[in-house]
Amino acid sequence: MSNEKKAVPVEERLKEESFSSNMHGTLALAEEAKEFKVEDYEIPESYKKDYLRLLPANVNTVYFYWEITDKLLSPFDGEFETFALKLYEKTQKGESEILGFYFKERVSSKYVNAYLASKNIVAAIGVIDRSGRFTELLRSNDVKMCTDKITQTNEEVWMSKQSEWMELIRASIPVSHFAHAKSSFSLLKEMELLKRYGENSFTGFSSLDLTKKG
Repeated sequence: MSNEKKAVPVEERLKEESFSSNMHGTLALAEEAKEFKVEDYEIPESYKKDYLRLLPANVNTVYFYWEITDKLLSPFDGEFETFALKLYEKTQKGESEILGFYFKERVSSKYVNAYLASKNIVAAIGVIDRSGRFTELLRSNDVKMCTDKITQTNEEVWMSKQSEWMELIRASIPVSHFAHAKSSFSLLKEMELLKRYGENSFTGFSSLDLTKKG
């Protein structure tokens, strides 16, 4: 007699169980999977919309992506040499050009390297005519670049008002916890310690007191 075990489909084994079928999540998922159809989706080459987006990667790199439609170019009737993208820094005195480059692609993207820490920047795309004049077509979103400096201050900020401290405690605890507070000894103990901390003066009172058992 052979000792080999016969393979049994999952559905059959689940049906043989004495439990309710509602308890078998695996069977339910298997049934749903049978009805699921995989649909292929191709990313279109163009969305037929004019746009220019500016995304910061880090303080030294930004990313552009754009699309230029026929409708936007119709006033020029092909009377231009190429496209140009310019990156500007925005200050209280106005805008100053940081960098720029030429391109031919109507739909494309590009990474550009430049030191841009803490700068307010915006980009523009336009056409260059035969005389070298730049005519703007599109503007990007404004971007505030992050800083690359480490905060130099060593000052510690303390909350000195009891009301502010208690509001912070209340905001940090989910509302659902309060609904079960009477049945949770650990939560009540924690709230007791926090209350004691809030009622005492900060002068001569250390956060180590929170660890002391009453």
